[in-house]
Amino acid sequence: MASMWATLVLLAGLVSQNGEGAIGPANRWTTRGGSPARSGAVATAPVRGPVEVAWSHAVEGTLEGEPLVWDDRVVIAFASNARRRVLRVLDLLTGETTYERAIHSPLPLEPSIWGHLIVVRGGERELSAYRVTAQRLSGDWVYRADAELGAPLLVGTAVYVCADDAVERLTIGKREPAWRAEGRYRGAVSLRGDRVYAMRCPDGGNGASEIVRLDRRTGADTGAMFAGVFADGAIPTPAEPVHVGLLDCGVFALHPRPVELGESRVRAFGLRPDFGARRFEVLGGSTRLLVEPVGWRDGWLARVDDFRGGESLVLADHREQELVTLADTLSNPDFAATEVPASVAGAVAYVGTRAFDLQTYQVLWRAEGTPTARAVPARETVLVPVDGSRLVALRRQRGGRAQPLTLVPARTDVDDAVVILRDGSVEGGDLAFDATTGRVEGPRGAAWDLADVSWLEDGRSGLVYAAGRVEMRRALERLTDLLMGRYHAELADQARRTNDPELIGELVAEAWMRGYDGEELERAQAAIDALESRPKPRNDRLAAELSAERDSLASLPAQVFWDRARALPSDAPDAWRLELVRATLELAPEHAEATAMVRNLLPRGLKPPTRSFDALEWLTLVEAAARSPVRVVDGDGEPKTFAERELAATRRSWRDDLIGFRSENLLILTPVNRPGAVARCLSVGEVVCGALGEMFGAVDGSRDPLVLQLFATQAEYLEHSDDPGEAGSGLDWTAGHFDPFDNVSRIYVPDGGEAFDSVVQTYAHELTHHWLRARCPRIPPRPLDPKDGALPGFWIVEGFASMVDEFELDTSTGTWWSENPQSRHLDLTAGARAEERMPWKRVLGLTRDGFWKMNDAGAPAIPSTVVLGRTYQATGRHLFYAQSAAACRYLYHAEGGKHRAALLDYVVAYYNGDADALDVRKAFGMDAGELGRRAVEYAATELR
Repeated sequence: MASMWATLVLLAGLVSQNGEGAIGPANRWTTRGGSPARSGAVATAPVRGPVEVAWSHAVEGTLEGEPLVWDDRVVIAFASNARRRVLRVLDLLTGETTYERAIHSPLPLEPSIWGHLIVVRGGERELSAYRVTAQRLSGDWVYRADAELGAPLLVGTAVYVCADDAVERLTIGKREPAWRAEGRYRGAVSLRGDRVYAMRCPDGGNGASEIVRLDRRTGADTGAMFAGVFADGAIPTPAEPVHVGLLDCGVFALHPRPVELGESRVRAFGLRPDFGARRFEVLGGSTRLLVEPVGWRDGWLARVDDFRGGESLVLADHREQELVTLADTLSNPDFAATEVPASVAGAVAYVGTRAFDLQTYQVLWRAEGTPTARAVPARETVLVPVDGSRLVALRRQRGGRAQPLTLVPARTDVDDAVVILRDGSVEGGDLAFDATTGRVEGPRGAAWDLADVSWLEDGRSGLVYAAGRVEMRRALERLTDLLMGRYHAELADQARRTNDPELIGELVAEAWMRGYDGEELERAQAAIDALESRPKPRNDRLAAELSAERDSLASLPAQVFWDRARALPSDAPDAWRLELVRATLELAPEHAEATAMVRNLLPRGLKPPTRSFDALEWLTLVEAAARSPVRVVDGDGEPKTFAERELAATRRSWRDDLIGFRSENLLILTPVNRPGAVARCLSVGEVVCGALGEMFGAVDGSRDPLVLQLFATQAEYLEHSDDPGEAGSGLDWTAGHFDPFDNVSRIYVPDGGEAFDSVVQTYAHELTHHWLRARCPRIPPRPLDPKDGALPGFWIVEGFASMVDEFELDTSTGTWWSENPQSRHLDLTAGARAEERMPWKRVLGLTRDGFWKMNDAGAPAIPSTVVLGRTYQATGRHLFYAQSAAACRYLYHAEGGKHRAALLDYVVAYYNGDADALDVRKAFGMDAGELGRRAVEYAATELR
């Protein structure tokens, strides 16, 4: 019988979802550079840190290339000796080996993954395809060429490869290429949309190279662009590592040896090509790239030669026509010296074992190890090859162990059950579940420990046990794959009667892509073999019916999650139900039943728009309200409560379409057109208030909530923020402020979660001021007194709020951590020389009135170690904030928290106007100079 691989064909729908743009799909890293475009950027949710090593996997040899990822599967390749390579598949959650295959080859394997398929270069002239199932790593398709092969690119079931001086598009299982583009092509090809890009060395070109654009369906040459002349005149061999990548701002090339381009001799460069006119612009001008750049918006990030004998990390923004140096040999040299290319997920860049925010340039985390290939973002994980032979998985610290959910008695029988194990295998039948002993007993003596179980449900899709919310989603994705594979296999079996080998092949291909293996596929394959040798008339009616049934399966993945959301009992935790609803809507944003559930779960009294209802956006508000219960204040009727009176007054002074969201600590007044912004402010605000409550004591229930005005636009925020208080000067650069005269916080939140990340510190800072004045149980509310401006110790007001605004906040669990090694305040305090800092006696003795009368002259530029590309042009006020925060951080953390109680007492004394308690020596047992010296030492130690 012919190989079943022989039916696999390119699935156009899958490719259009995952192979079109410069940014690769979430939780996938399918080839070198992440995606078929090889841009180094993917839509995976970023890991912002802090991070710790979740697992470390050592290989028996040398890692080659980047780890590849498809959902929870990690693929690595390594050389065990000069002629032996190993292909290994790991579990993303644990790092454990699930499968491996030894391959005799003198060349790197250069694997490429798509779904359950992996293609490798199995020798100098050979490609091999493997399929990952829950039981094995199997494969029986081999393609042999007459000369050296380049690195393969797998997209769907099509393989693009440089072979025998040409670019070929192969279909896994078929012996002949779908098309072949002749020419001296070299290295690895890339794909974006309907175009394939590759590097060609024309005959008689004396070492010249060009980037060629080919039509993806036919292989036709649609344009070429000069890409330099190899300095030694010798063109690369077909297998040498030539890479072409596609960014939003242009095309880059990485050559194995230097090429001459204009007056430069470089290995990596970027072009903004005009293929029609055969013109190009070199990206970055005369800047010499040392590695391939990663795309970021209309620009790129890369390590470059700074023309002074050193290296720099630069960010190019082609919209603003600027090139920003983020790190060099003098400033953050650890970023500049990292030799591997960067990668991007969301608005976070990973530079080896380091990460920073691309919007604020804030360093997010640093980890140990010397990276030997670029970091790969995966689901809640960053994978970094280090030291040549280890793959390290970094995950967010303090995430805690997953909390399992059991919805049945400790011991129960489960009829017609489905159990999904952590290794991805799926079992079924009548089972006995015992949560006490941690065992699941199946038919024919089969049994599993709960530690190996991700999901267990009964025949009605009712959840019996799940290892955790993350495990739940992973398990149901695996179940979806299994069901989709099985249904496509059944359709393929029925399609034998259509006499249409192409339709049968497409259905078999989808089943194989989903990792399904069954006898239906063997029957379908036999039908294809027979039809290819003896065609029969096509049954158009049946073919149309089966094609329509196949199209209807597109709704199945969302339905898998929705059925389980609907089947959860009413006493199941809200977070689990909402996780399932979110997964449903991410797969099917217009899902009618899930959308209706979101509407029904909105806080009572909330009237969202009947049209243009973005269910996913409103779901963020539902999730926030589930963590911090919310009551809607609509203002109908005569105002009676504090919240109703505040809403009525604010409607008169601002706009009449406001509503209120009343939580335990907050009253958010806002137009109801930005539910995501409300949700983020609510979640962060409650965590900040909770942290302050833990420090100072439970809040008296009679206290009024903190009033927060959340504005729809920045212009509206500025129009209504004319207070003369702390933020009254230069409000155009602020994202929020507390107005002590009106006892209200005003904030503008940009759209999107990543944008909110850039203003969350401002929000936490101002909310700290507000909480201490209005809700702290140890500080009775009192009107502002002009005499307060003459109180010594104003440093505690700004220093304490600046300490809190750098706390790490986890809104999903309502938890917080006070330590932050990437503190800008500690950075400025430690980085300034003694003569540049404000005298500590002045900092700790300054009054509020004195602060506002300060001569705000700047100190010389002070380099930052936690914000890339930043030198602090520190004014007196900047130094006051930083040094005050450093003193607070020292008093809160140092010496085992020895001075923490005294620090909190000092905060209370200042807000209560108790001048006698504000003497630094009496409060802390040391004078200002000694406290300052200790604060500087503490800052320097924390930043190491």
